[in-house]
Formats: sequence, structure tokens, C-alpha cells
Amino acid sequence: MDSSDWLRIAFDHFHANRLKEAEQGCREAMRLDPHNAEVWMLLGMLAMRGKNPQAALELMRKAQTLRPDSAEILAALGTVLFQLDRLVEAQAVYEASIKLSPGQFMSHHNLGVIHQRTGNMNASAQSFFRAAELMPNHVLTRLNLGAVLRDLGRFAESTAQFQAAVALDPNMADAFMQQSWNALLTGDYARGWPLFEWRWRCNGFAFPQFSQPIWDGSPLAGRSIMLHAEQGLGDTIQFARYATVLSKTAREVTIYTPALLRTVLSTVPGATRAVSVRQELPSFDVWCPMMSLPLKCGTTVATIPAPIPYVSADASSVETWRELIRHDPPGYRIGICWAGNRANYNDVNRSIPANLIQPLARIPGIAAYSLQVGDASGDARQFGLIDHTARLTDFAQSAALMMNLDLIISVDTACAHLAGALGRKVWTLVPFAPEWRWMLDRSDSPWYPTMRIVRRAPTEEWPPVIARVANDLRELANHVAG
Repeated sequence: MDSSDWLRIAFDHFHANRLKEAEQGCREAMRLDPHNAEVWMLLGMLAMRGKNPQAALELMRKAQTLRPDSAEILAALGTVLFQLDRLVEAQAVYEASIKLSPGQFMSHHNLGVIHQRTGNMNASAQSFFRAAELMPNHVLTRLNLGAVLRDLGRFAESTAQFQAAVALDPNMADAFMQQSWNALLTGDYARGWPLFEWRWRCNGFAFPQFSQPIWDGSPLAGRSIMLHAEQGLGDTIQFARYATVLSKTAREVTIYTPALLRTVLSTVPGATRAVSVRQELPSFDVWCPMMSLPLKCGTTVATIPAPIPYVSADASSVETWRELIRHDPPGYRIGICWAGNRANYNDVNRSIPANLIQPLARIPGIAAYSLQVGDASGDARQFGLIDHTARLTDFAQSAALMMNLDLIISVDTACAHLAGALGRKVWTLVPFAPEWRWMLDRSDSPWYPTMRIVRRAPTEEWPPVIARVANDLRELANHVAG
């Protein structure tokens, strides 16, 4: 047998996931022809399958050197770079492979993902549309395309793509979840909340296990209930309000929450207690995931429970902060939070680079405080902010500081939820196609009556949004001073 025969055998083993045999076939092919580029490419694919991307990159580079005009090798190299998160290089390689062979499905698909991650949604949509033309039955392409079309505000087309994904795979939980977000975003809560229950079948969602039954929404009639915080900190703050609703008929309402929220959520009216360690859970009759509460309670946009404020700050902590900031420069006091959790799927759209908030901090008559904690906090002082964030050890401390501020300006993160739940004046900056909770085409929020929503326009970047906010803030400061 010659080199090509061994290579064909190696590929057969590779596609059957017989990796050891595939590697042996490659070695035989290489022994006969060490300059066979496809052999080096397959060895690179084997290294990727073996979770050794650096070795895969070296092998793919060798293959490219031997066959620089091979679209297939370029596409494989792009995939290695993509897996290494070297997106700029991967994009260039994928584009080169498409020039050589326009029908490279994976190159178009992964280009769509790269553009999506870097915020170029129009280019992302074009890439995914082309991928869908090349492979109409590829479910993940339909799913990704639907998400990008939503970010572009093309909601009917977005939902159609999710429905196409379900038609291809009726058990595609992510497609149902994406439909729920579209429905909730457009205010169709009757359709959105039932679809939202598909989250438990999605990757990353682990259904909690308790011996007690889950609440079915029937009258509690004196039974005790535990509300389980299941997702992000902002979600937990938003849905903790339902403890007040349920307390009207429940004997006890326990909120099971992350430790950072325990103190502040213990102040929710009607909550018997808030605990953050499973061993501290008291006995209870039924339980419910927090984000299933709107479904169980039949919540519509018109019936969102909004008894603001529904959390409070400790009076002594508020006084401590009042005394601390008394020595800071005077002015209309604002707090600024410019970034959320970097792990969030939509962080590229919702967070703002720290340097862009400088115009807000340098307005005459404004005393700007950093509310940014975590990896994105950096040195807030270089942007003109007063920084006491070392003292913000949990959300109870953030709440106490907020009670001493006149206005909070935040991107879509837990800081905005806390300000809204406290009943503080808050301006929340959201992308054009925001998370479902902020809905569309409105500057207020039925979830937080003291909130003003500032939206990016389609294709708008953050600097002009910050400029508009700065103008409004300047007028507000002048009005207060005058």
C-alpha cells in the first residue's frame, strides 16, 4: 500500500473514533511520504481530539507549509486557532479558506461565531446565513443565527430560526429557551414563562435535588416554602420580591441564596429568613426555583409585583458610610458600575470599557463613586472616581453606600438590580437588543419603578450613549446646584 492508502485507512479510523489506529495509519503514511500535507493535517486533528491544541497548531502549520493552497487545511488550521481563542488569526485563516473554496461550511459557521463574540452582528448574520445555505439541516447554525438576529432587533426572523431548529430537533432545549427569551423580551409572558422551563434541559442548568416536592403553584394554605436562587446575582435580587407575595398565604418563606446576598435579602418583607449554606436550611414543605415563580404565580407585564423598595440597608451601616463620605469632595453624588460578569454570554454587548466612563466622572458639580467590584474594577481613581470599593465586601455594604448616593448609573448587572430593589434613582444602560427583562422600546421598567433605561440604538457604540448620559447628568447637576 502507498501513502494515500494508509491515509484513507487513518481517516476511516478517525471518523470511527478509533484514535490509536488512526495515529498508526498516519505514521505508516508519513513513513512512505513525509511530505504528505493531509497526513500532517490529520495528525493535527488527532492532537485536537486529544485536547492538545498547541501540538495541533504546530502540526497544522506544517500541513499549511506543505499545501498553502489547500482550503481544507486552512479551515482545519482556523479551527485550531479558534479553539485557542486566537480569534483575529482564526478569522484571517477562515477568510483565506473561503477565498479558495467558497463552499467551506465550517469556515462560514465559525466566522459567524467569531463575529458574534467580537460584537460585529451584521457580519455574523451574513456568515451564519451562508452556512445555513450550505447546510440547511445544521441545528446549531439555526440556533446561532436566531441569537444574532435577535441582537440585531430582527425578532420575527429570530424566532423563525429557533422554530426551524426545533423542527430539525424537537428535543433541542436551547431552541425552546431562546424562543422564551424572545417572547419575554416582547412582553408575551403567557408564552414566555412556560417555554422558560426548558432551561432545565439545557447545558449549564442543573435541576436542584431536594426530598421535598416542588411547588405546583396551588394555594400554599399555611405550608412553608423555600425559594431557591438558581442563576445570577441580579436574577436572585429581581425574583426575591416573590417572597413577599407568597408570605401572604405561606407559614414561612425561606430564601436560599448566594452568601454575598444573604444579608440584604434577609430584609425582604415576608421572608422568614435568608440562608446561604445548605446545612442551614430549615425544614420546609415545598420549594420552588426562583425563576419559575412568575410562571407559578401567573405573572403578566401588568401584574409584576413591584412593592419598591423590597430590600433595605442596615441603618448603622448607612450612617457609617454617611460619615465616611462626608470627607469626600462635595457634589451631586453618583455611583457608577460599568461592567458585569465577564463569563456572561452577552458581556461583550453589555459591559463598557472603563476608560469610557471618564466623561461622567469629570462633570463639574458631580462627585462620582465607583461601584465596580471584581476583575473589571481596576484603578477607578485614574478615571476620576472616588474609590471605596475595598469596603464593598457584600451587597449589604453596596446597599448602604447606595443609600448615600443621589443616583446610580449601571450597566445590566446586579448593581442595577440592587439599586432598583432599594428604590434608588438608577439609570441602567443596555444594548439595543437587551436581556428579556428590560423589554423593548421603553425607557422605564415595570420591574423597577425608579429605573430609567438608556438604550443603545442599532449599530450604535457606547461613546455616543455615554455622551447623551453625560449631557443629562450635566443638566441634572446644574439644576440641583441652581
